[in-house]
Amino acid sequence: MFDVFLCYSWSDDKSWTDDLHAELNALGIAVFQDDKDIPFGDTLAPALQAALGGSRMLVPLIGPAFHESPSCRQELLYALTASYRLDPKTIERVMPVTWRVPPSKLRPRQLKHPKLLSREAYDVAAQARIIADKLERLRASDGRRFGDAPPLPRPRWYPDELPTNRRFHGRGEVMWDLHEALLARDKPRNLGHAVVSVTGGGGQGKSALCEQYARWFAADHPGGVFVIRLGGSDRRRRPDPRAVLSRYSLQLGQLAKSLNLPVEDDLGAARAAIARSLDERPPYLWIVDDVPSDIDESYLHKLYAPTVNGKTLINTRGSLAGLVSAEIALEPLERNACLGVLTNDHAVSEAKSPEREAALGIVNDLGQNPLGLTVAAGLTTLPDFEGYPKLRAELQQDAPDALELAEHLAGELPVGAAKGFGAVMVRSFAQLTDPGREVLAASSVLGAAPIPAGLTARMIERMGTTSAEAGLERLVARGLAEDLGNGSYTVHALVSRAARFRFPAGYRRKLRDHACDLLGRQFEAGREDFGLVRSAASCLPHVLALATEEWPTGPAEWHLLGEAGRAQFELGDNVGALESLETLNERAGRSAEFDEETRVRVLANIAGAQYGTAEFSAALRGQREVIERLNALPDVDESYRLQTEENLSNTLSALGEFEQARELITSVYRRRRDSAGLTRKATLIALNNLVIAVGRCGRPALALRLGIGAWSLWHRGAGPDEPETLDSVENIANNLLRLGHVAEAAATNSYLVSRRAVVLGPEHPSTIDSQENLATATGASYWPVYAARLRAQGPSHPDTIATLEHLLRSSLPSGAVADPVDHVVSGLPADVRLENVRLDGEHAESLSELISSAVQFEEGESGYGPEHPRALRAKLLLVHALAAADQFDGQVESALPIITDSRDGLEEAYARDRSSVQPDELVIARELHHWILRLLAQEPAY
Repeated sequence: MFDVFLCYSWSDDKSWTDDLHAELNALGIAVFQDDKDIPFGDTLAPALQAALGGSRMLVPLIGPAFHESPSCRQELLYALTASYRLDPKTIERVMPVTWRVPPSKLRPRQLKHPKLLSREAYDVAAQARIIADKLERLRASDGRRFGDAPPLPRPRWYPDELPTNRRFHGRGEVMWDLHEALLARDKPRNLGHAVVSVTGGGGQGKSALCEQYARWFAADHPGGVFVIRLGGSDRRRRPDPRAVLSRYSLQLGQLAKSLNLPVEDDLGAARAAIARSLDERPPYLWIVDDVPSDIDESYLHKLYAPTVNGKTLINTRGSLAGLVSAEIALEPLERNACLGVLTNDHAVSEAKSPEREAALGIVNDLGQNPLGLTVAAGLTTLPDFEGYPKLRAELQQDAPDALELAEHLAGELPVGAAKGFGAVMVRSFAQLTDPGREVLAASSVLGAAPIPAGLTARMIERMGTTSAEAGLERLVARGLAEDLGNGSYTVHALVSRAARFRFPAGYRRKLRDHACDLLGRQFEAGREDFGLVRSAASCLPHVLALATEEWPTGPAEWHLLGEAGRAQFELGDNVGALESLETLNERAGRSAEFDEETRVRVLANIAGAQYGTAEFSAALRGQREVIERLNALPDVDESYRLQTEENLSNTLSALGEFEQARELITSVYRRRRDSAGLTRKATLIALNNLVIAVGRCGRPALALRLGIGAWSLWHRGAGPDEPETLDSVENIANNLLRLGHVAEAAATNSYLVSRRAVVLGPEHPSTIDSQENLATATGASYWPVYAARLRAQGPSHPDTIATLEHLLRSSLPSGAVADPVDHVVSGLPADVRLENVRLDGEHAESLSELISSAVQFEEGESGYGPEHPRALRAKLLLVHALAAADQFDGQVESALPIITDSRDGLEEAYARDRSSVQPDELVIARELHHWILRLLAQEPAY
């Protein structure tokens, strides 16, 4: 057992180490000093590990050559990690002494601190006394040694448990650098948002590094580790930021499911529900994997951890410097770590030997690329492996196919590495059995996102192979795929690109056609069973990979894109639906096989998607064109024609053209009633929409009579708690209010609040609609409704903005009464939701009016004094209006100090006198504060 372990490089001044050893011994301190300079790999020799494990402190003597020594780095990393586990959040057991090394050059950066010892400032005797004092304090408080450090806790992974990565080697200093960077906002006076990016070329191990960091520092993230995989390195996809948000939304749906949040069928609500869940957790890590290198700043911040107790770790091939709090660029993996990757399954002696030299030669040939080395390591597991010299000789042969592949991949690999990488890929592909090749070929036609193993199994089953499971096992064993342990796997973008180049185009096209047909049928089956849509959601990221310029277009692809777009609508992913439908229109529009009626139906769906993303003017133009072209077609299904007209009426209503909307929906309803009957669901939905249109046109008495009739029909046919039945009750309540029957309207809305809370949930938007209408009827405060909107739907949602407007109007001296909230039902596409929409463009005028109202209200309340709760809460509304509009440069920035001061002031007022501030007002302040900070890529320190 030892008190102090001296860690040093023989290439520095060894006499310094000897002198310090002697001084410490003279003070009665047991010191370990290794007198052998051993060229270790990337793990410690057993004898050194035992000595270090039996020591209380590590004293690294960091001279110019220290960081060049693999053994010094390993000893230092071992001690740092053990110290951190023994004394959470500190590395006090590691006490460096420097010589001719400035603090800025220390690695990892945690070694730099204000009381850093240096040989230049302290002689050896003084160094020994300071070390002895530190040791005495440590002995008095804790008798444990490095070997007593508890084992690393296992991370809590979401959405699924990740298996251990046994092929990971090296990068210890980088992981400590990540740790330091992610601690940014934990430091005094630092309000920086904890968002760190890892950047590097293809195959450098960015994803593996982020996941391994989560394992090393699991204790820092007791709230869990959340992994979002975006597949941004897939070069086949067009650079569309909407696609990034669509894939992100689908991943949020999976996370919500893993957290047992019942929102997987409404991706628009997933982020708010996840944020509420995570806000109650201890600190967590939010990993966003493979972000596209050209992502725009305005989209990047949408990917950050949804609450302030989360730290965001991003990896990407490009640079995000200036957009994140810190960026770490990966350098080539250190040679000894590379050797560890290559020899992971077939070790070599640490002594110099032909085997070791050949293995190091392969490391050089592959440019120290971790992915290439992992695939090469897979070759050493083959039964005919005869050693590294022979393997290197085989890889160095100038085979034409390997050289051709190397040229194809040259732009994505370090200079000089493409030849070796191409040779490894060609040899690895050639050594696969038929099932392995078929699974890899099937994977190569799909996207870079996690691939459902069941999908590739069905694809190759159609090719006559039923051993997909064995094939995937081969790919994983060869380092060509990673099994995620949840029924899905990933194939690196470079491996997939190499496979696309190597496998025959005709063979891959057959697999692609099978994928189109299989997925198209699977999504179509979801028309009758929404559970099938949910279960197929993991396949949606692969749809557009099947519809690229690589493939000829045709009916199977069109069917897939159309059904995928519908499925995305039903999942609440309106942005993804719009992209799928636009791709369908673009691809099919070139083909003579695409008839006019089908073209018109596609345009109708695109217009529906635009309505779902609040692009009302674009939707209006598209819907009018659709109706015009439908009228020119013979034998169009009448129910479809009626649906397009009903959608147009909804859009007109959204744009304030109430009379036009009423005339059109009246015609639609009458024709539905006459053709399909009064009790058909489509007829009754049209009747509900007609009631809304009539009420908005200033005819509440007629609307009330129609509404009571609609409710009677819904109640008899569907039951009292069917959502559409409750919608008809809402129409009755709204028109009672318009007629001045306030008590009856209030009672009806009170009934709606209670029933919708049971049927849909207390935080469902329709339930909050009823709460808002109840407040309108009774003259109650809108503040609780506003707080509920912020929690459930977020500050940027159109419904929340509308509630803000009602709150302001009711608070101004004029005391204007808000209009009741109507629930318009759009039949095509089904369940369109207005989620994650930023109000701008055609909404600019209404937002300007919103700001004017907010300014007027704030000026009126300021008379109470700047610290009065009424003045402070008025500023909250002004902040929301300013940030929602964001019409001028710096508008959001100017909102930040206002919201910060207002929140602090309200919390201080609440602490002084709880009756002066309502709890809802504190919730509002917190939600708005966090939102503003997310917009500015910052986080609060509290």
